[in-house]
Amino acid sequence: MKKYEFVDLGIISAKIPVKTSLFLELVSGGLYLVPTGDQDELYYSSDKGANWTQVDVDPGDASGDNKSRLQKIQSAWHDRANEIIWFGDCNNDGAADSFSVWTLDYSGSELTPSVTEIGSESAGDANTYYLWDIYIIGANTYVHSRVKFGINAKFEIWDVDIAPFTRKKQLLDTVPVNIRREGIIANGIHYHLAGPDSLREWHWGYQPSTSTAWEWFTGSAVDYTQPTNINARSHAWDGKDTIYAIQKQITDGLNYLVAWSLSTQVATVLDRMDVALMLDRNNNPILPHTSEKGFDLSDEKIYEVKPNSTGLTLFQDASAITDANWIAITDNFAMNTDGDMFELQDVSESEISVCDIDYLMGNVTPCEFISTNNLQNLTSIKFYDDSDVLTFFGNIVEKQYNDLNSYFYKAISYDNEINTYKFSLDETAGNRDAKVIIEEVLDSANWLHYADGSITSPTIDIKADFKNISFKDFMDEIADRCDYIWYVAPDGRVYFNDGTTASGKTVLHTSGILTNPTIKVISAQINRVKLFGGYVNGVRITSIDEDVNAQSLYGPIEYIDHFPHITNQTELDTLAGKIRARNGMNNSPFYVDVGLFDQEFIQCGNTVNFAFSPLSYAADDLIVLNYQYDAKNDQGMYKLSTGIVQNVWRGYGTVDKKTKTGDEEQLDILGGEVSGLIAGGLIDVEDDLTPQLGGDLDTAGKSINDNTGDNIVTINDALHVTGNITTDGLVDGVDIAIRDHAATVASDLNHDDIANPQGNAEEQHLTSAQVGALHAIVTFGDIDSGTDFNSHSEQIKAGFIIYGGGSITVDGSDRAGWTQRMIVIDGGYGAHFSTAGYFDIIQPTSGAITAVGGGTANTWTAAGIIIPAWQSLYYILPIGSTFTSLAANFRMVGYTSALEIPDDWIFIAGHNGDTHITKFGVGITLNNNETWINGTSSMINIDTIYTNAQAVAAVEAAGLTLAATKVITSQDADLTFDFGRARIDSRFATMMTISNRAMSTQDQYAFGQTNSGSTYINAPTGQLIHLHINDVMKMSLSVAGLTMG
Repeated sequence: MKKYEFVDLGIISAKIPVKTSLFLELVSGGLYLVPTGDQDELYYSSDKGANWTQVDVDPGDASGDNKSRLQKIQSAWHDRANEIIWFGDCNNDGAADSFSVWTLDYSGSELTPSVTEIGSESAGDANTYYLWDIYIIGANTYVHSRVKFGINAKFEIWDVDIAPFTRKKQLLDTVPVNIRREGIIANGIHYHLAGPDSLREWHWGYQPSTSTAWEWFTGSAVDYTQPTNINARSHAWDGKDTIYAIQKQITDGLNYLVAWSLSTQVATVLDRMDVALMLDRNNNPILPHTSEKGFDLSDEKIYEVKPNSTGLTLFQDASAITDANWIAITDNFAMNTDGDMFELQDVSESEISVCDIDYLMGNVTPCEFISTNNLQNLTSIKFYDDSDVLTFFGNIVEKQYNDLNSYFYKAISYDNEINTYKFSLDETAGNRDAKVIIEEVLDSANWLHYADGSITSPTIDIKADFKNISFKDFMDEIADRCDYIWYVAPDGRVYFNDGTTASGKTVLHTSGILTNPTIKVISAQINRVKLFGGYVNGVRITSIDEDVNAQSLYGPIEYIDHFPHITNQTELDTLAGKIRARNGMNNSPFYVDVGLFDQEFIQCGNTVNFAFSPLSYAADDLIVLNYQYDAKNDQGMYKLSTGIVQNVWRGYGTVDKKTKTGDEEQLDILGGEVSGLIAGGLIDVEDDLTPQLGGDLDTAGKSINDNTGDNIVTINDALHVTGNITTDGLVDGVDIAIRDHAATVASDLNHDDIANPQGNAEEQHLTSAQVGALHAIVTFGDIDSGTDFNSHSEQIKAGFIIYGGGSITVDGSDRAGWTQRMIVIDGGYGAHFSTAGYFDIIQPTSGAITAVGGGTANTWTAAGIIIPAWQSLYYILPIGSTFTSLAANFRMVGYTSALEIPDDWIFIAGHNGDTHITKFGVGITLNNNETWINGTSSMINIDTIYTNAQAVAAVEAAGLTLAATKVITSQDADLTFDFGRARIDSRFATMMTISNRAMSTQDQYAFGQTNSGSTYINAPTGQLIHLHINDVMKMSLSVAGLTMG
């Protein structure tokens, strides 16, 4: 018998697989993985993940590094027998034009394997390809893909053994959500659980032998969809009829384990589980890896799929060896999200604690199921069964058991024979005449515990025709012979220990005190009943029945109970009504006939009334944490929330066979004391004092704590009394009848301001000092108080008195920034506001902002910060401090998650998602690409509009070019335009002139024209008019006359 567990290797992997299905273990123990962030690459490790080397998977050197794939690797199928892995590539991003298939043959070398391109497919529309799975059935390899042809999306099956690929099937894909998962091969058929369409959950299968594809739906509304985590989108098969998958419930957003029956084609929601399943294609089905494994995504547990179990079975709780959750698993290796590597190792010699035995129950051929001599460290054995019959065959042989901690793992349906295993005739055993006596089995169990090497353990042949025996009786007898205590743990396991150490476990299969198998006793004053039933479609049903009038008179007195077997709402409501229908003031026990639905123990967390004795504990509702039964002494022990009650007998039909006083619960105090009932001490009574539950304690002739002679009972914990206390003596030396107090002043806080009533310093109401302190607590402070309403009022007003910011800009990416401080001023002065009388708000230039309420944690730059649509920028005023601006006080606020904005947060800017206008707290709004200019009353567009200074600078730098049709017009204005040394002058009423800019008066112009059209050529006084050809003067004109050149 071997025991295997994952063990920490002390190795931290530098590479993390993108998903567990692309973390592949080779025949030799080497590893391949496709890494997160580089899904077009493949890496290899020969040393359990300590070192990784990139594998050349680009035989045609078509990629940039001549090693990577052109598209992302999406799926793989490991042909372990031939040491070949088939891969399928596609970017799956809505922009892929094709998918491709290739193989990796590592039979010659794992580091430098032979890579062969098989081919690609691109018959559909561009930018519409998705590849979901590649798999082998028989001698053929297939790809499951999706592509669009015009307006229709097609779901396709391709035979990809050789190029060109052969389309085997094409279906109209009615599921618009492009979320798929790798499928499962069961009985030669590929099964696939897809995402929902607009109404229903969608499944499909493909059988290559008949080239048959089909699809079917379950449900009339979307209850479950694909999980968000990509690792959770995988399947596992139990090898028989059940395919397991994880689905997310739409109503609560949580993941659940779903079992899909191949025979009935019905999906059943099992447990709330957040698990990634290992594909059976990556499982090497030889011992100790006969089952696929899985791992919890939110804690450190590892599971396995058992053929004879419903759901997943816990394989190992690794919380003691890993500080992070799991990310990937193979047969022999596991990796957590930190990259820590773990290996499955044989720990039988030093750590064996649990042995799993399958196929031992039901009608199987006789076999020897335990035969080993090395079980010294074994503490528990799991027995799995997939039928209602528990049958022993062959020999139970073991020479040494130092400690047996055995439990049966079986979900028992509740029927007339509650918690009963049927030992029935086995037709395959052959010998109908052989009688098996259960006592021999139990004697053998006794030998398993006590035998040593000098004694030969008996061999018991168990073959046929067992009698029926209850599970409880069977376990009682084993415990009796082995001198054990047995108990039920929360997971339903039955444990043994030697009776010297409390288990610390709690009980599961229990549900209230029973006086016979079908009657439940409820003894309490109740006016509100709340019942928890079973789960229906993943949601637990509940029922509440209450008497509002009785609650108004006596307050709510609640009774809570659990009936997980009831999955019908009407039935649960009826039961709640029956329980509540009794008179709320009636203290007599209430009997509820719950028929065949009761279980046999007290359920953990149930509130149960124990009225054992007014001396030991007041009759009250106590929480049962644990129950242990000592079969050797035929006694039970209840561990309560307040202590431990020992030696409790049950009245009828449950865990014991002895009845002390009929059907009543009873506390038998043995040895003169009960330990643990009251924290910090004991209650000593005489041995012959036996308090009866539900009755009065007659102490006549008895002495309590007689050793002191004081007749005093000391209680070191709280005393809960539900009835009246009557006394004819004194309390603390004062007659109880004269301890009433009256108000000094009616309706005044100074109620009973008596320092020492009746001269007793221990009994008083509020003193004067206490009343004064109470007044101080509830009185509002004055105007300068840092804790009064005035501080909050000034914080609120601060949002309306914010100024400044200099040039405020919103660029094309909605990044908002300001060049000078914003200032909040005139809002108050002092510790309740600002100790400087104002606050500066300066724009940060680096660092990520803190986001709340679903906001985006963008990063500051010198230009400001991007404010996404419908998000706002706030600043937290540092109330009680000086004016200094704090970069850490900015917040980006969204609206998609719960948030309350405190008073000291003031609005800086917000982005209108409809119009893309940004509103600022200083009172302006800007479009993107706009700036509010410091010192002006206008705003400009960043791209096209300039200030005067900017326009002059731009024109002077680049020159001025106007189109032929463009003019500069300013009618009837006295303007002068200088262009270099030239001047165009329109300052004169009827004439425009052109001259050198040095000419300052009208008579110095060179050329002129009046508004009537008269045209002039002019020279200033004393100057000539020259006519030149090729810059040679040919003629000049002066006042004196014409001169020819």
